[in-house]
Amino acid sequence: PIPGISPEDRAFLEEFGKRISMTAATAAVVGGLSFYGMSRALGYQRRVLWTSLGATVCPLAAWYAVVVKEKDRVQALGQKLQAGMAPPGDREMPMSSALSGEEAVARLFPPPPTAGMAASSPMPPRGMMGGLA
Repeated sequence: PIPGISPEDRAFLEEFGKRISMTAATAAVVGGLSFYGMSRALGYQRRVLWTSLGATVCPLAAWYAVVVKEKDRVQALGQKLQAGMAPPGDREMPMSSALSGEEAVARLFPPPPTAGMAASSPMPPRGMMGGLA
């Protein structure tokens, strides 16, 4: 659940997502088939290329049409969601904020597990087949 979103807005977002998905899927199928038919009728040799182009460009155009149709409501919801989010500076940091820079980097990037074993072992590393390299 996202705080700051009314049930009406949530229902709109779910319906909007379904509409975009169905429109894009339909446009992909129709675009691919129509571009294939066009390439076949015109005698082009690269039918798969034209089919792929139709199945890619048509959903993008359909997605754009759906988004532009609901542009005002989507922008209003986006602004509402951004206003509801707390800025990063207001979040409480755990006690790890007292770490120095070097300690923080050491916690983020610990040494590899074999680093300690390799330093203590006088044997050279073995090759892929188990023999000495």
